[in-house]
Amino acid sequence: FGVSANNVLETVSAWNNRCEPPWFPEELQKKIDNAYQYAQNPAAVNSVEAMYDIVPNQATNILEMGIIEDKELYRPDDVTLAAVLNTRYIIKGWLDSNSQALLFGHWGAGKTFIALNIAAHIAANKPWFGNRVHGGGVLYFGYEGQVALKRRVYVLRHEYPTWDLSNFMVRPLRWPLVKRNSDGAKLVGQQKVETALKAFKQKTGNYPVLLIIDPLRDALGGSDSDPDLTAPFLNYLQKLSSNTGCSVLTIHHPGHGDTERSRGDSGIESHVDPVIKVDGNRGRIETRKQREECNSALYYRLRI
Repeated sequence: FGVSANNVLETVSAWNNRCEPPWFPEELQKKIDNAYQYAQNPAAVNSVEAMYDIVPNQATNILEMGIIEDKELYRPDDVTLAAVLNTRYIIKGWLDSNSQALLFGHWGAGKTFIALNIAAHIAANKPWFGNRVHGGGVLYFGYEGQVALKRRVYVLRHEYPTWDLSNFMVRPLRWPLVKRNSDGAKLVGQQKVETALKAFKQKTGNYPVLLIIDPLRDALGGSDSDPDLTAPFLNYLQKLSSNTGCSVLTIHHPGHGDTERSRGDSGIESHVDPVIKVDGNRGRIETRKQREECNSALYYRLRI
């Protein structure tokens, strides 16, 4: 309607902030960008479709269109050594930026202790077991044992009394992030996660570099062998990463028969990278799957 993109963003943002939950700023910006992109097509000007990211019918046959651009296409010769080496990590050799990771182990192996220890080192920007760290904020979502979790957090603070952990926050969760037959509706669990992310950014100035979800079973609200739950869950995590730039570390349990892999749907391990196993019997933390790094291992001992 002839309104500038900046004015649209300012006006719609004021409305968006009153929604519960509001869209992420990146989601809102994308919708506005799409509306202006489609407005360049005379057939789509002033269309409702443009406002809702729907390609008009007359533009759906891409193969019959004239010259078009796809900025994400590239040739092998376009890839430089600098671009390859510039991959940013959170913990070198263990966690990359904007990635999906899985940490699994038996009950009592110390998975939560290890996840909290990882979080503290990232928040304080301290090397973890000698591995270099690119620090940042961490947001920990815990489903199980809220009293026990507070005890662990208290012990963690006692272990590192001088570290600045102001950008490490914990948020209890009681609602699953996905469920069957939700028909695309935003669930209470998703609303709580996104509200916590926005509150985290308001308090610290940035989104966290790492989200930790502990454990997977409660986040699904059903069987971890059900692909109708695991696939939407993994897609939702990918959406969170795309909108905030964070990595997600999900805590899980090993298989009932094959303890060398995580429990449930094989699509979980196919989707995530890396997969980290915690072996409480040997006191060993090891990567079971790494696309870009050699598998690594280190040893730990729980202390009372």
